[in-house]
Amino acid sequence: MTVQYSVSTGANSFTAAAHTAIEINPGSSLPAELIAMDVSSSYLTAGTPISVLVELVSNTAAGTGTSYTPKKFGQAVGTATATTKINDTVEPSTPTVVMGWELVFPAGPWSYQWPLGREYFLGVSTFNAIRVTPSATITLVVNAVFEE
Repeated sequence: MTVQYSVSTGANSFTAAAHTAIEINPGSSLPAELIAMDVSSSYLTAGTPISVLVELVSNTAAGTGTSYTPKKFGQAVGTATATTKINDTVEPSTPTVVMGWELVFPAGPWSYQWPLGREYFLGVSTFNAIRVTPSATITLVVNAVFEE
């Protein structure tokens, strides 16, 4: 049985530049699968919309961010073997964009869930991230759900 975990940045201010919001880096013995992710904001100024590019990226090394203990879903036992970080202050090395989405705020929350059986596979000893690039400073909440 797989165990599901969530990672959240909480409400965090992102400036007009690329920022790694969440890193999920599986260990050397157990891969992971990204199940879902979402981005939301309380930004309400309709006359001045802000675009946010959301990207799923792979990197050649980890960045420097706040260590985060993934929150376990349900009644599963154990702890995640993947290391997770939020709100990187030093970006990871050599990002390769896997896929991206352009959002425009103000808008409702955006959520993406991979189809059952087709989750995004995160191989062992890999460096994976969700990166946001807003067109202006905005407060966002970025969440991810993964399983091991």
